[in-house]
Amino acid sequence: MLGAMQIPHPIETAASPVHDRRATDEDEVNRRRLRARPSRKAGVKTELPNRSDRDFFAPRLMTFTQWEGREPAPDQTRTPLPEDRPLSFAQAIYRRANGALIRCEECHPHGAPHSVLYVVVERDAARWRERLNSLHHDFFGPGRSDPLVPVRLEVIDRATHDALQRLVAAGLVAPTTRATRSLWPVDESTTSPPPLSEAERRKAGSYRCQAARKLKMADVLAGGDLGEEARLALLDAIEPLGRALAVENRLPEPQSLEDALLPPLGTAWKGALPLVRNFLREASQPVPPVLFVLGQV
Repeated sequence: MLGAMQIPHPIETAASPVHDRRATDEDEVNRRRLRARPSRKAGVKTELPNRSDRDFFAPRLMTFTQWEGREPAPDQTRTPLPEDRPLSFAQAIYRRANGALIRCEECHPHGAPHSVLYVVVERDAARWRERLNSLHHDFFGPGRSDPLVPVRLEVIDRATHDALQRLVAAGLVAPTTRATRSLWPVDESTTSPPPLSEAERRKAGSYRCQAARKLKMADVLAGGDLGEEARLALLDAIEPLGRALAVENRLPEPQSLEDALLPPLGTAWKGALPLVRNFLREASQPVPPVLFVLGQV
């Protein structure tokens, strides 16, 4: 009896511990789940055990926060954009400039898809450029303009503008714009142009007849399963149709097929413009949808 009292629990002290890896892993997983479970007590915040667990649960917490409505979607906060955004942009500058705005023009360079809003202020062009950048972003920022036809902003002061005009008059600088529209001060002749003359109507009608023949040819070829030939005929119809639109809108006539789809003439195509652009860029586009929209222009 004395020996037994001096050596309690002989089995546990004599035998070496046995490591059950599967049981240990399962116990550790269960303990981590219990520690990561949110507490039900009011006012008690549960901290995740380590960084890996925080990284694992962070996406779910972020999604839940957005789902609660704490961060509204961008589309819900945006106001509808005006139809003529360059003109509305110039009017917004005039309201903010307090008399500092001298002129604002929409310029379209030769051989380039982008346009430039050319703003002339009285002085402090650098300061005004910083202020107008946010306004430009509201009108032409990501998601609010065509990425294929970006709209850039350039702000200069009156002295720089006058120096450029003197250089142009002296023949030292040559303009490289294919079209320019005055946004401020507003040119009344451009806002309400007179009706087309008889010569202008005949010229536009001649271009439309050329385009109509090509469209009819494309329709016949497409009906005969001649897709490649129909595509070529349809491409031949785009340029004369663009020339007709230019004459009717008193814009410079395009010199190529690509120019016919660039601004400011591109806006005359209205809803047909995106489909025609895709057709010109991707040879796999079908002919009938483009044939239909061009017949409505």
